[in-house]
Amino acid sequence: METPGVAKCTDFVFPQLKDDSVALVDVIAPPDFILDSPIGRADGELYKNLWSAVLQESKVLERASWWSEFSANKPVIGSLKSKL
Repeated sequence: METPGVAKCTDFVFPQLKDDSVALVDVIAPPDFILDSPIGRADGELYKNLWSAVLQESKVLERASWWSEFSANKPVIGSLKSKL
C-alpha cells in the first residue's frame, strides 16, 4: 500500500530523474542480478544475454495465434490491380 505523500513525491521526482537514470544506476552500481536487465549486464554480452532472455519466455518460437487468419486466402502476387 502506497501512501499519498510517497505517490506525490514519485510523480514529481521520477520525471526529473528520467534523463539521468543511466548515470544514477552507474553511480549506485547495483549488482546485475538486482537490475535483472539482459542489456545492462557488466559482462558485455549484450546480444547473448538478450537472446537468452527471449528464449526463457514460453511460446516465443511458435507462430502467433493470428497467423492462420493472416496467411489464409492471400491474393496471388500480381493479381491485384490499382484502381487509380
